[in-house]
Amino acid sequence: MQTKILALIAALNFGTPGVQPLPHKIDASRTSAVVLDATTKVEANNFADILRDEFALWFGITPVVEAATPQGEQPGAAGQPNATMPPLPQKEESYALSAKNGKLRIVAADAAGARYAVRTLFQLSVPKRGVLKTAGFLIPECDVEDCPTLAWRGVHLCWFPERGEFEMTRAVYLAALFKFNHVILENWGVFRSERHPWYGWPNGTMTPDAVRRIAAVAKRLGLTLVPQLNVYGHATLCRRDSGKHAALDLHPEYAPLFEPDSGWNWCLTNPETFRVQAELADELWKLCGKPPYFHIGCDEAERAKCPECRAVGDAALFNKVVRFHADRFAARGVKMMMWHDMLIKKGDERWKGFPANGSDGTVKFAERLPKNVIVCDWYYDKAQERYPTIEHFQSLGLDVITCAWKDSAGTLAQGKYAREHKLFGFLGTTWASPMRDIGVAAAAAWGSSVSASASLQDNWRKCGQLAGMKDYNEAGFMGKQVEE
Repeated sequence: MQTKILALIAALNFGTPGVQPLPHKIDASRTSAVVLDATTKVEANNFADILRDEFALWFGITPVVEAATPQGEQPGAAGQPNATMPPLPQKEESYALSAKNGKLRIVAADAAGARYAVRTLFQLSVPKRGVLKTAGFLIPECDVEDCPTLAWRGVHLCWFPERGEFEMTRAVYLAALFKFNHVILENWGVFRSERHPWYGWPNGTMTPDAVRRIAAVAKRLGLTLVPQLNVYGHATLCRRDSGKHAALDLHPEYAPLFEPDSGWNWCLTNPETFRVQAELADELWKLCGKPPYFHIGCDEAERAKCPECRAVGDAALFNKVVRFHADRFAARGVKMMMWHDMLIKKGDERWKGFPANGSDGTVKFAERLPKNVIVCDWYYDKAQERYPTIEHFQSLGLDVITCAWKDSAGTLAQGKYAREHKLFGFLGTTWASPMRDIGVAAAAAWGSSVSASASLQDNWRKCGQLAGMKDYNEAGFMGKQVEE
C-alpha cells in the first residue's frame, strides 16, 4: 500500500504554490508530498487544540498533534539546536511550517498563526489520488515562513435582499481562509430589527438569529465581525438608482425620520432620529458580540432639504451625528469607523481625482474629530504614487484605513502604501460585486503577492460546503448559468 501511495505522489505535478495570499517565504516541491490522514502525526510548539479544530474544519481529519520544541527555544541532543522543527516566529499572527519526510511540523507565535498555518496547508493540498472517495490528502513537501505586515486586515460585505444567510456565511469563511481578521457587515434593508421591525423589508434575511450564527462562525474562525449602520447618507438602505427606500416604501408614517424627497439622508433635527439610531446601533453591536469597532457609514450624503435642517446647516448636523455616536461608543472603549468623503471639501483642488463630498464646515470638524474615530479612506481607481487625502487625515493625527475595490493594480498599490506609511489597516470592499476578486485584496492586506495558480473555485466550493450549501442556486459564483 505504501509503495502505491509513493508512486501516486511521484506522478503528481503540484505546479506553483496556490496559496492566497502567497506566503512571504515558500519552497514547495512539484513532485513529492506528505500524506495527511487520520494516522498523521503533527508536531507543534503549542496550540494543539486550535490545530486539531482547524484540521477538522478544513480537512475533515483530526490528526494526532504532539508537542515539539522549535529551533532556538531549547537545545536539542548534545546541546545542538533542534533540527526537526522550524524556528519560533516572533511577530504576532506569524507561523512557520515544514512538510518533509512524511512529517508535518507547525510552529506559531499565537493562536492566529496556528490557524493560518493550517489554512495554508489546506490551500496547498489535493485529495489522495487513485481512490473512489477522499481518504486523505497530499501536501507538497515544503518549507513556509509567513506573517502579515498589517495588523488590521478587513473585508467589507454588503447584505443585499438578493443575498441570504448562506451567501454571507460563505463569504466569512472565504475571508478567514484568505487570512483577513475583520469583516464589516453592512445591512442593505434586510435587517429584521426586533426593536424597530419597520426598518427594512419585511422578508429580510438578516434576522437576529442569523447575525448571531454568523458572529459565532466568525469567532470560531478568529475573525472580528463589525456591524455598520448608515447614520447620515444612504438612509434608503438601497442603491440610489433603484428608487427604493427600505423603510418608507412600506411604512410612510416614519417619514419625519428622513429628509424629504428621496429620504437619502436621515433628518437630524428630529430628536427621535437619534433615539432610533442609538437603539439600532446597540442592537447590531450586541448581536455581533460587542466588538471593539462600529462603522457608522457617513458617505455620499445630500444637502439638507427639510426646512429645519436647512436652518441649522449641513455641517452642524453632520458634526452632531458623528459626535453623538463617537461619544456613545467611546464610553464603551469602542473605536468608531466612518467613510472619509464628507470630511474634505468637494471642489478643493488638493483632492482632484479623489472622492470628496464635504463642505467648509465639515472640513473644520475633521480637525477636531474625536480620537476614537478611524477614518476609512476609500479610493477605487488606478494605482497612485501619492494619496493626498490619506496624508491629510494622518496629518490631523487620525488613524486611517485605506479602502480598495475592483482595480487590481490600485488595490495592491494601496496595500503597499498602507505598509509604507504605517496606516491603521487595509479594507477590501465588495459592494455589488461578488467575492471573486477578493484574493487581490487579501494579498494587499497581507503584504505579499497574488498567487496566480490559487484556485478560487476549489476554495469557494469548500467555503460553500462549510456554510451549508444545499442546492443548485447556491453552488458556483452565480445563482443561474442562463439569465432569462
